[in-house]
Amino acid sequence: MTATNHAAVAKGKLPALSDAAIKDVAKLFKLLADETRLRILTLLTKHDECHVRALCDVLGQSQPAVSHHLALLRKIFSTSSSTACPRPTAASGSKITC
Repeated sequence: MTATNHAAVAKGKLPALSDAAIKDVAKLFKLLADETRLRILTLLTKHDECHVRALCDVLGQSQPAVSHHLALLRKIFSTSSSTACPRPTAASGSKITC
């Protein structure tokens, strides 16, 4: 962020975003609008590691459903500059490390 952008943010004005940035932010908001995915992110930020099966139990969802949500999270976060997203496998008991 440039000094000009810092000043704009400090004054309560957001800097202009490129069309690509707007599309990326919209995708992220759409992804996070799902309650299950938001719960998964919350759980993964509280725990260094957890098993896919543990996520299934806490969320009350099947392993395929949880794996689907994790795949969507991995897709969006693997294309961003943020930290790596968990890479679970389909097998029960597989560890997820963030």
